[in-house]
Amino acid sequence: MKKPSITIFFLLIFFSSFLYAQNNFIEKLLYDNKNLFGDVLANVDSFEVQIIYTQIDRDKNNFPTFTTFNYRVNPKDYFYPASTVKLPTAILALVKLNNLNIDGLDKNTPLNIDSVRAPQTPVTSDSSSTTGLPSIANYIKKIFLVSDNDAYSRLYEFIGQQEINESLHKKGFNDVIITNRFAAGFSAEDNRYTNPFEFYKNDKIIYNQPEQYNSNNYTFDLSKLKKGIGYIDSKNNLLYGDLTITLQDDEYFVLGDNRIASSDSRIWGPLQKNLIVGRPFIRLFPFNRIDIIPGSYNKYDH
Repeated sequence: MKKPSITIFFLLIFFSSFLYAQNNFIEKLLYDNKNLFGDVLANVDSFEVQIIYTQIDRDKNNFPTFTTFNYRVNPKDYFYPASTVKLPTAILALVKLNNLNIDGLDKNTPLNIDSVRAPQTPVTSDSSSTTGLPSIANYIKKIFLVSDNDAYSRLYEFIGQQEINESLHKKGFNDVIITNRFAAGFSAEDNRYTNPFEFYKNDKIIYNQPEQYNSNNYTFDLSKLKKGIGYIDSKNNLLYGDLTITLQDDEYFVLGDNRIASSDSRIWGPLQKNLIVGRPFIRLFPFNRIDIIPGSYNKYDH
């Protein structure tokens, strides 16, 4: 009567050891190379290190097997994925084409992208394509060749915000949320809308996709969004605690990247909107709204 219990016990030990080995592969790799990672290992908490590594092994028939290793991964700790969102978006674009299952519609089918509201923009040609015409295939090529931001944005528009997130969550990626194009001027509400698409061959329309809208709301229940212990004043003194600044609708608080030498709003106060020429290249704060070429700021958009 005791044999089944003993068998289950040893199975649990085996799987526990397997999972431990998976999670400690990266840790062992780091500690075996302390000459390279010593500073990081000594400050893993302050650096907020999170690592996910997927190893791909292929058998004699070239069939892949994926093994994922984690180190200090915590879904509650904020992690900005940057251009890594382009890989799942490219895959989901191909999945969508396959699921549509329309004769004549594939990754190489030429397409037009319409625009029905600001700040959407249309596309009817692509000078980087051998045909001079845009296609899903060429957008994917540009993503993997040069990490093209516009190509990612166009695939985001083709799939739609809702389908992107629902597909990822159905596949078990429940801690991932993708809500933005990599394009200027789009608020959170703007990114819910995605452009109409038209696929064609010669003079024949193969598939029309109207504008899409995602009414779902996504919450960011994350920890460690607040960084640091204080702030540096205009005289380079460290002051502990929060700095509270009240701005009018047409005012901005600007900070230079050279804290010691910068002359910025810490010294001369808020900057009037009418004095700003040009546009920001990257927004780093707040952390849940990091963006490349972020465009205008909507105070109701958070």
